[in-house]
Amino acid sequence: MITINFAKKEQIKLISEFEINEFNSEAYSFDMLNDMMKDNYLLKDNDNIFVLLDDEDLIGYIIFHISKDFTDIFKIFIRDNDKRKGYATMLLNKVIDLAKRYNSHKLMVEVRAKNLNAINFYKKNNFEQISIRDKYYKNPTDDALIFERSL
Repeated sequence: MITINFAKKEQIKLISEFEINEFNSEAYSFDMLNDMMKDNYLLKDNDNIFVLLDDEDLIGYIIFHISKDFTDIFKIFIRDNDKRKGYATMLLNKVIDLAKRYNSHKLMVEVRAKNLNAINFYKKNNFEQISIRDKYYKNPTDDALIFERSL
C-alpha cells in the first residue's frame, strides 16, 4: 500500500544514499539531512521531508520548506523503477495541501535548464517559469530556471 508520511530518523541513511547516487555534487549529505530532522526549523513541530512508501519500502521523497508567504521545493526524488507512476505528483500534492494549511500563497522551485523531465513535470503541474539564474549550477555548468505556482 502506498503512503506518504513525514520522514523518520531511521530513513535518513537511505535518503542520503539516494542523494549521493542520484545528485552527486548537489546531494544533501547525511549530516545535512539529519540536521533538518533534528532542528525542525522548516515547519513548526514537524519535519521537512515527506517520504513515499510502498508498505515499508522507501521509493521516493520530497524536501521542502514552508514559510509564511511561499513554499520552496528543494528536491523530489523517485527511484528509477518507480518513475512515471504518478508518485512525484502525489508527493507534490501532499506538500500543496500542507502549504495551504500553513497559508502559504505560492510554490517555488528551481530546475536545471537541461532537466527536461523536471521542467515538463512542473509545467504539467501548473508552474510557470519566472526567472533564469545564469550558470547557477556547477559540474556540469547549467542555468537554473525558476518556476512558481500560485496556491
